[in-house]
Amino acid sequence: MAANNNPIFSKTVRMDWGTLITGNTTKDGTSGTTVALFTAPADGAFIHKITAIPLGTNVASVARIFANNGASQAVAANNSLIGNIGLPVTTNSEIAAQTEQEKTFNIGIEASHVIFAALATGVASGWQITVYWSEF
Repeated sequence: MAANNNPIFSKTVRMDWGTLITGNTTKDGTSGTTVALFTAPADGAFIHKITAIPLGTNVASVARIFANNGASQAVAANNSLIGNIGLPVTTNSEIAAQTEQEKTFNIGIEASHVIFAALATGVASGWQITVYWSEF
């Protein structure tokens, strides 16, 4: 566990990301297209928030955020659906800001656990999913 505890503080602030385009209707993360966002380092990690920003015109969908315990993602017992982010219909524009979606997590995760995401419905342009997290 973290070396800097009692109370515990973050050591390094990080952010990682991936792009979702292809739909995946599984609710357990075991199959279909998923994107690994990050793997917690040896002392664990703290997830602050996850954002979703459209990359153009898209139909409505849902980004599903999963935690995996570091074992096979193909086994449902190794995955947990830890959050959903509703994604609205978007229209590409060069003069108006796109709608950004955000979900606050504020949770710690163990070493070697993987955070990954899936998109419920395939979209035309995609969504950029960014996770803001800290190492312990």
